[in-house]
Amino acid sequence: MKNNYNRIAPFYDTLVRFAFGDCQKKAQTYYLSQIDEDAKILVVGGGSGHFIPELFRLKPAIEIDYLEPAPKMIALAKKQLSSNASNQINFIEQKLEDVALTDQDYDCILTFFFFDIFKPKKSAQLHAKLLPSLKENGKWLMADFNPPQRLHHKLWIKLMFLFLYFSVKADQKSIYHYKTLFSKHSFSLEESKEFCKKLFFSSVYRKRT
Repeated sequence: MKNNYNRIAPFYDTLVRFAFGDCQKKAQTYYLSQIDEDAKILVVGGGSGHFIPELFRLKPAIEIDYLEPAPKMIALAKKQLSSNASNQINFIEQKLEDVALTDQDYDCILTFFFFDIFKPKKSAQLHAKLLPSLKENGKWLMADFNPPQRLHHKLWIKLMFLFLYFSVKADQKSIYHYKTLFSKHSFSLEESKEFCKKLFFSSVYRKRT
């Protein structure tokens, strides 16, 4: 099965920290404060959910639909929850392709290091599927890789994709400009920041009418 993260779930976060330090977590959490206080959020491909405690710390009244196809990743994400927050998050063990989404249902969508495992055409299809579910004027928080410029970044990324190809059958083998996913639709870029010498970025987009 392609993009199946069950096999590496127990040590995935350790590998990420070894490769990139805390840069990935910084990119994921940097703009969480931009989410509205009582927002209904869709997290897509949330993985082990190590950003969940910070999200609930900043926004304790939110509600979350947490979409993640790997059951072992969901099990790890559940361990991040306090007893108070457990009834505010709905875990959905499915691929995005297989989920029926309701139009205008979410105030905010989070895609953290989700599109990088798909080829550009597939990413565009998944982005288009998500688009109607976000309310007008809603926010979309995205964190991911920039195309690497430094030699050692290029080597790390190449090794990363080789590992993912053999371990989880990942579709994609290189980094491309994910920001173009938003340029073809009615979004405005509100804020953006780069991390780890520009290898990672985090951005806040707002859906316009």
